[in-house]
Amino acid sequence: MPQFFYRAVTQEGTQTQGSLFAVSTADAVELISKRGWVPVHLDTPKPWLARWRRVSLGDQVTWYSTFADLLASGMPIGESLDLLLERANNPILAEATRDLRNRVLQGESLSQAMKYHPHVFDPLAQHLVAAGEEGNFQESVLEKIASIKESKSKLVSRLTSAFAYPSFLLVVGGLVFAGMMLIFVPKFEPLFERMRETEGLPWATEFLFNCNHVITQHWLLVLLGVVSVCGASIYWITNPNNRKLRDRFLLDNPISGDLIGGMAISRFCQILGSLLSSGVRIQQATLIAGQASGNRSLEEATERAVERITAGASLADSLETQQVFPREIVEIIRMGERSNRLEKVLQTMAMRLETRNEQKVELLLRMLEPCLMVIMAVAIGFVMVALLMPIFNASGQSFQ
Repeated sequence: MPQFFYRAVTQEGTQTQGSLFAVSTADAVELISKRGWVPVHLDTPKPWLARWRRVSLGDQVTWYSTFADLLASGMPIGESLDLLLERANNPILAEATRDLRNRVLQGESLSQAMKYHPHVFDPLAQHLVAAGEEGNFQESVLEKIASIKESKSKLVSRLTSAFAYPSFLLVVGGLVFAGMMLIFVPKFEPLFERMRETEGLPWATEFLFNCNHVITQHWLLVLLGVVSVCGASIYWITNPNNRKLRDRFLLDNPISGDLIGGMAISRFCQILGSLLSSGVRIQQATLIAGQASGNRSLEEATERAVERITAGASLADSLETQQVFPREIVEIIRMGERSNRLEKVLQTMAMRLETRNEQKVELLLRMLEPCLMVIMAVAIGFVMVALLMPIFNASGQSFQ
């Protein structure tokens, strides 16, 4: 839903400005008029600027956890949103909270109001809140959303910290390699010119000099090519239209498939167990858990499984036909259904999967640094060997 920035004249004759979310310009004007204001100017942000207007995970965790505490203390939703609005430091979150309060006071449900702000409240939060409203357990749902956001925030922070040193190594290694190619290597080419005319140079040395010529003579094209490839890759990865293909690739990839699949199934089991223990119907709980998995392929598989559940099939049989869930996971779910302990089985399995995923992430992070060092050593070593090969050939110790 688009965001509109407005300037309006209040009933007291003073000017005010702010932003709101509406389906169209006419809807935005109507919303401003309902406040008793006269709109003077209305505009939408540029798409490239709106793309970067986000609410941090830390702000989301604080918002959801505080909201849950306020509702648990007995405070009505409207007053809770008023207090959240006063404490909101992020302007985007503050404007979304203000709009939530206004819509809730006008009679809309909280989950319906959240749909007007998809960039702040993702579909998972919307569906969980809708389930909480239906089952009258909003406080626990908000706490669960805060827990999910906090786990994601910790993972992002952990990955950022883990990538700091490898990124430093990569930058330093790249600068060293670029310095060798631009400063060190050109000084050797005149020394080997006579050898090139008489005996010829080794293939590695010729390849190195040719690469150096391309870099030094067409450095602008090389730079533009690298930037274009990186930009196109980032755009393709972050484009929502490519989510299905991207998630399927990550799930089928032998390198990342085990880890990505394990994390998605862990979230699925955790959310499904929590919702079932709260009394949510299994069809709705399965749909929400599939959306919580974070993987489009798994989400579509759960949607097809829900159709079979509605037709009378068990959860385990329905998931088994999708060929996305590992067999051992399906068998554990089947045993939970037979023993009428499905909620506890799912939550226990989610904890075990999460522990296993953390071990895999730790292993991958530990392997990243030596892999980068090996790559840099190979690149710099190739330069040195390529420059030394003609010298050894001239001394009679041929490398060819």
